[in-house]
Amino acid sequence: MKQITRIAIGATLVLSGVLTGLSAGASSSTDGLVTGYVFECGPGPIVVSPGRPAPQPIPATVTLRHDGKNERSVSISFKGTLAWSGRFNFHVPAGRYEVISSYLPQVEWVRVHVSATSVVHFGPFDCPMESAT
Repeated sequence: MKQITRIAIGATLVLSGVLTGLSAGASSSTDGLVTGYVFECGPGPIVVSPGRPAPQPIPATVTLRHDGKNERSVSISFKGTLAWSGRFNFHVPAGRYEVISSYLPQVEWVRVHVSATSVVHFGPFDCPMESAT
């Protein structure tokens, strides 16, 4: 009987932890989503002289501003392979937001609606080229 009670208590604690984690990770029902990609360069190919290293992507930041204040920021780490791109997501209350990419500074404005998704893409831009000879 004690063993069954311990199992039941353990299962209850695990389930409680899972539900708490899910509710903590969920956004408010009045939030919307701002999402998109930063494309550093593309489409390829990058031509590199033999024996020279391939160009590396420059890290970027996407910042979300509301009413003239920086609300949130996320660092974009580009993969080492082409096409260089990085995804960002912001769960925010409804309103008008400025989305800023630090790479070749670009700005997009979005209106976020309750439970809706606003998509912003920055790029793609031309990749650097080097002569193969």
